[in-house]
Amino acid sequence: MNLRRLIFERLLFIPLVAFSCAEKKDQNFDSFEKFAGNLVMQPTDLCDRDCINLKKEFRYVVYTGEKIYCYWNEKQEKYKIDFKQLANQFEEQITSKTSQKEYFNLLVKWAGVFHDGHVNAMMRADYSELKFFSIDVRFEVLAPGTDHEKLIISRAGSALTNLRVGTVVSRIQGKDWKDYMNDAEKFTSGSTLQMRRRQAGNSIPAVLFETEGIKPIKVEGQYNGKDVSEIVPRVLALYDGSKDPDDSSATGIDSIKSSVLENNIGYLRIDEFGGTQMAKLLSQAMDALSDTSGLIIDLRKNGGGDNSGNAVLARLINSTIFRYHQRVRNSEMLNALRPYNLIDYDFSEGEFSEMKERKIAPAEEKLRYKNPVLVLTSAYCFSACDTFVSSFKENKLGQIMGEPTGGGTGQPQHIELPYSDHSFRYSVAQGYTAVGKKQIEGEGTQPDILLEPTVEERALGKDLQLVKAVQYFANNFDKTGTNSKVIALPENLLNVKTEQIKKPFEIERDREIRKSKD
Repeated sequence: MNLRRLIFERLLFIPLVAFSCAEKKDQNFDSFEKFAGNLVMQPTDLCDRDCINLKKEFRYVVYTGEKIYCYWNEKQEKYKIDFKQLANQFEEQITSKTSQKEYFNLLVKWAGVFHDGHVNAMMRADYSELKFFSIDVRFEVLAPGTDHEKLIISRAGSALTNLRVGTVVSRIQGKDWKDYMNDAEKFTSGSTLQMRRRQAGNSIPAVLFETEGIKPIKVEGQYNGKDVSEIVPRVLALYDGSKDPDDSSATGIDSIKSSVLENNIGYLRIDEFGGTQMAKLLSQAMDALSDTSGLIIDLRKNGGGDNSGNAVLARLINSTIFRYHQRVRNSEMLNALRPYNLIDYDFSEGEFSEMKERKIAPAEEKLRYKNPVLVLTSAYCFSACDTFVSSFKENKLGQIMGEPTGGGTGQPQHIELPYSDHSFRYSVAQGYTAVGKKQIEGEGTQPDILLEPTVEERALGKDLQLVKAVQYFANNFDKTGTNSKVIALPENLLNVKTEQIKKPFEIERDREIRKSKD
């Protein structure tokens, strides 16, 4: 039979198979309407009709997780959490007085208990009914999850006079900063401790809103060895009805930066694996850098995306390799949501599909990069970035410098929520390393050379990690005989961008989360 016709016929048949299977096991719950219709919940003095609707919605979020989340048992065992018992406690917090913002925060906290960067709550497109207050600073955690982690100011509004980028924070509202950090972890969904602690620094504004409301925030710390403090006002964020730009037509060119540095070192920065032309753009960049003496691939700001990174890996190998291994939850509910699973995976009677080998074939001989390669990483590297780095290390394609990666694979499935208009997503596919078949989720990849950013370089606005990466090539792989110790790098590569703060953190975070697809 013609292969194209066979695939077409299978695609036609899949929804019917998935639906009929769902009818057998979950005949009342194959949609939210049927699920909610089977819940008998009457309004009370504490919970009116709107409250009941939110309770039903939240219960559906939990039910969906039971049916499609691929790490349900592993996370319960690892973190000693009874998800069902905890879900009951969360549901009890929903009352007639629960605001839309409080309900969204509850969804965010529910996502956080899974310790999975692909389990997230994302707010509705119209957030005019959600009350937000922004503050004119952003925080960053250096060396997250270590015994020497620090909280610094990473962005500061122009109106501030004492707090500057690089200020090491000691106290917020008169309390030790770690008190807020520990609370902020409840708002984060990172897969590793390093990723959660890094995210927690960004989540401090959400904690401040919940605990302090509209009060100004006092931040204390040290800058250049001197004590500094400042009262930072809260600004009410209003929504004018405008929509965020549609990223569906983005080519990916804004996520790539490349250059040839001194000593003929190639530099390729990839901030996202995504875009309609990303694979072609990466191939173009590799062509342009083919004659360099060494190559730095900078993935420190790469939160994931798709498998377009194969275009780079294919240039670094001489024979077919595994990028990683993957298996998906064997769930009739999931197969109804994703009918293509029945073509992409082989299913038996178990809880998961058979393991799928994600392979990469080498580029033709003349296109292969033959010289040393160094990858720069951080805890921000997640999802498709994680599997890229994991494959790079397991297949011994070069050196990794920087910090441990975020440790997450999941190919998340989004669920639209009918009453709040928010959405929620769960990981549905487990990922395992190319060679050892070790679980990537919650582990990540360790660098060969640990290199953490410093307070000094943040204060200077300079990327000294990149300087050290170039010096590593000069000291270890110099082919010119110069062995330079001081490398002149383009100023636009060394400057760390300090953007003005325009939107509340939650909105910025949602846009960032939606990029993590793999």
